Amino acid sequence: MFYINLWPLFKARGIDKPHAFLVKAGLPSSTAHKFLHSMYRTPRLDNIERICIALRCTPHDIFVWAPDTNNPIPDDHPLHKLKQHTTSFNLRESFSNLSVDQLNQVQDLLNKLDKEK
Repeated sequence: MFYINLWPLFKARGIDKPHAFLVKAGLPSSTAHKFLHSMYRTPRLDNIERICIALRCTPHDIFVWAPDTNNPIPDDHPLHKLKQHTTSFNLRESFSNLSVDQLNQVQDLLNKLDKEK
């Protein structure tokens, strides 16, 4: 079964008010509520696009697949790539523990990645 999970991205990006974030991105309040509480069974593609633009991600980053125990598929099936990621991170928390020297190293790496675009 497919579902949308935005919470890891909110956490990774340090977004403390996800509902306000989604509304600011152009989603109606009721639609934002449905996305946040996994109540949106048939999401519109334009809403998925708005979310991806606002979060700088792809649909692959927000769609999650949970296998149906009654209808197993082979382990090498591509859908397995969409299983929920177990790792989540919060950059704000991670950066708060770094020294100034380490933060400068991170900035250098970010600059290098930005040039590679």
